[in-house]
Amino acid sequence: MKTCLKTIFLLAITSFAQMAAQTTSHLITFFMRPYPYVYMEEKEVTQEYADRKSKKLRRPDKIAKYTLRSILETSTASGIFSTYHGQLAVSDFEGQVSFARMQADPDLHLLITPRIDPFLKKQQVIDHWEIERGVPAQLYSVSLVEDEDTEISYWNVERIDPIPNKRIDLNTIIVFAKPSHILVPEGISIVKRSPNLVLPDLYVKKNVDKLSTSLYVLNLKRFFQQTQKQKELEAKDSKIIRQLLYSDH
Repeated sequence: MKTCLKTIFLLAITSFAQMAAQTTSHLITFFMRPYPYVYMEEKEVTQEYADRKSKKLRRPDKIAKYTLRSILETSTASGIFSTYHGQLAVSDFEGQVSFARMQADPDLHLLITPRIDPFLKKQQVIDHWEIERGVPAQLYSVSLVEDEDTEISYWNVERIDPIPNKRIDLNTIIVFAKPSHILVPEGISIVKRSPNLVLPDLYVKKNVDKLSTSLYVLNLKRFFQQTQKQKELEAKDSKIIRQLLYSDH
C-alpha cells in the first residue's frame, strides 16, 4: 500500500510537469532549490525530548500523519504547486517549474501564499484572484534591468510591503506555500537575455507542508481549463492508478 500511494503521488507530479512542458513559443521558468541548512554540533538527546517524542508516536493520528509524510516525501524542492495566467504547474524532480510565457513585458510579480480566493463574475467565470483574508502572504516585484554602461542584464527582486490591495495582478506567479517556508533572495542576479525568462531560484525549507497544499490545489483544479493533451494525460494516469489499486489487493 505504501508503494502504491507513493507511485500515485509521483504520477501526479509527472502529469503536472508534462502539462507545463507542452510545446509553446516561449517559457517562463525557474528552479526550486532545497534551503541550504548549516548544521552545528548535534544536540544531546535528553530524556525529556525522548519522552515527548514517544508520547506523540503513541497517538494514532500522529503516526498516520508521519507515515503519510514519509510516503509523499521525494525531494524538498519537488511537488510545490504554483500558477500563472490560468496555468497550474508543479515543480518536477529537479525542482523546475515552467509556464508558457503570456506577456511581452518581462517584469512580473511573485506571490508566496498558501491560499487564494477566486472572485467570480458569474457561476464558474473568474474575473480575478484575490489574496485570502487572514492568510499569510508576501509579494515581490521581479524586474529585468539592463545596465547601460556594461550592457549586462540582471533581475532585481524587491519585497513589496505592505501589499497594496487584495487583488492579484494577472502577471503574477503564485507559489502555494507559507511565506516562512520559501526563501526569495532579494536584490540582483545576472541573467542572459532571452525570449525565455529564466527567473532567480527560490529556496524551499524542509518544513513546507506539501500534503495540505496538494489537497487544496486539487480542489482548485476545476477553475483551470484543460487542454486535450491534459485530458489524455489524466486518462492515462487514471488507468495506471486503477491497475495499481487492483493489484494491491
